[in-house]
Amino acid sequence: MRAALGLVCVALAAGCGDSTAPDPLAPGPDRSAGLTDVAADLDVVLEHGALPDACTAARAQPSDRRLHLLCGKSMFFYESFGTSGVPTALVQLLLDHFADQVGPGFSAFGLVADPSSPKHWPLGLAPTTPVAKGVDALAFTCASCHFARLPDGRYAVGAPNHAYAYGRHTLALALFPQVALGGPGAHDPEALAASSRWSTTIAPIHRWRRRSSARSCRWPARPCRNSPPPMSSTTRAGAAAPWTS
Repeated sequence: MRAALGLVCVALAAGCGDSTAPDPLAPGPDRSAGLTDVAADLDVVLEHGALPDACTAARAQPSDRRLHLLCGKSMFFYESFGTSGVPTALVQLLLDHFADQVGPGFSAFGLVADPSSPKHWPLGLAPTTPVAKGVDALAFTCASCHFARLPDGRYAVGAPNHAYAYGRHTLALALFPQVALGGPGAHDPEALAASSRWSTTIAPIHRWRRRSSARSCRWPARPCRNSPPPMSSTTRAGAAAPWTS
């Protein structure tokens, strides 16, 4: 028994001393093709404005690996894949008229404002399938939850956005307009309490309702496709986050 243990120890010692064994913690080869995914300068992470047209360029040059990586990074930030969204006009109204509550680019909820967006949209919201005829929409992209600022101040692609208050953002996009426009009732009291500070500032919502294309589906009295449900306790139970976070 002792002899067997001795042989095992000798074998382990020989393996540890083998200089040819690969180091599992060693840095891998650089396959970034010059792209930057972590930096203190947001413009550097966004490749100095090269992302919006990257996929068009990649299709024109299918053998260019760097362009394909740029296209993938562009999709990470700006591709909604046709998922359900909210009316673009509503998002714009909140950003334009409720800056104190939502912050630039919804930064009050933990999103990162897109410095290249002339409409001050955040990174993580992009055009998607219209919610009704003539009603353009925005939906989440990968970057809403998987792009964040690190504790040291650097921006990082793929970092979990622990600062993103998804529940409060949902209330801003769904509950507040419903209450302001007299939409469906049966809202959860906790959700109403979380949105109560907005209750005295509903005039811009009514102005938007009167002049916007949302009238084509009479939202919320006659909901558009994919209109938000009442923020009930049942909705909260199935949500990804509580109303207050």
